[in-house]
Amino acid sequence: MEKKTFIEVERKWLLKNTPNLTPDRTINIIQFYTEGNIRYRREKSSDEKQEFFYKIEKQPIGKGKSLETMEEISLKEFWTSTQNCPYMIRKKRYVYKQDGFNIEIDAFHNIQLILMEIEVDSLKDEIKIPEEIKKYIIKEVTGDADFSNKHLSGFC
Repeated sequence: MEKKTFIEVERKWLLKNTPNLTPDRTINIIQFYTEGNIRYRREKSSDEKQEFFYKIEKQPIGKGKSLETMEEISLKEFWTSTQNCPYMIRKKRYVYKQDGFNIEIDAFHNIQLILMEIEVDSLKDEIKIPEEIKKYIIKEVTGDADFSNKHLSGFC
């Protein structure tokens, strides 16, 4: 299957709760972490009722920035690659469309944690976060390795 390589720039915040809003979409995510910068991801979207499996290589290239190579893989390759991998996160992602960008709020299943991510063109971009969400922000954690999914999986 085709590989896609791109630079991801995202800002991230720690939230005290999920907002009491109806999301535009929800996605159940399971992600496994292996040696190097490889991760395997399963996504099941609430609206599409389909599962997607990915192999992702994510290389940090600066605060809030990473070079990613993503490829859709088969269920068989996903399960074969993750059979003996203890480093995993499970989360439910709530996606809210906002003025041309998505606000993604992740509620983790295996730890008591809620994070919000917003992909941007630059970390200097001004972002208008709706008050209904902003009131739940504890602090920004962009670039804080303690809040990376890989670290949260117990890998580090």
